[in-house]
Amino acid sequence: MYSRCQWYFKAKITSEEKRRTNYLNGSVPFPGIKTYVDPDTYEDPTQAVHEFTKEIDPSRIHIERVIGAGEFGEVCSGRLRSPGKKEIAVAIKTLKGGYVERQRRDFLREASIMGQFDHPNIIRLEGVVTKSKGS
Repeated sequence: MYSRCQWYFKAKITSEEKRRTNYLNGSVPFPGIKTYVDPDTYEDPTQAVHEFTKEIDPSRIHIERVIGAGEFGEVCSGRLRSPGKKEIAVAIKTLKGGYVERQRRDFLREASIMGQFDHPNIIRLEGVVTKSKGS
């Protein structure tokens, strides 16, 4: 599978290249209007996740208890500690170990979609953990 560090790619792209890329992807920027980007247009779902969300260090998350379970994982309540900010209560969605690639892609796709929302009536995605504690 092909992969690259999104933050390198993002840092090297010029504003002209970004503008041209938006038009090529069928996205036309309009002032004051946010355009939804389909995460399926990315070759690697991890690229989409890092485009629309921020990576959270797993040591900043404390899981308190499981509040629900589904086919692919669990939803837990917990706390998020951010440097220089007050600790906040969060819901944490996890992907079960032993997942198949399709489940991983769907999980990351959902995070990419949620990361694009910025509205007071929609729960905000604080970030994702795509790396293990040892990475």
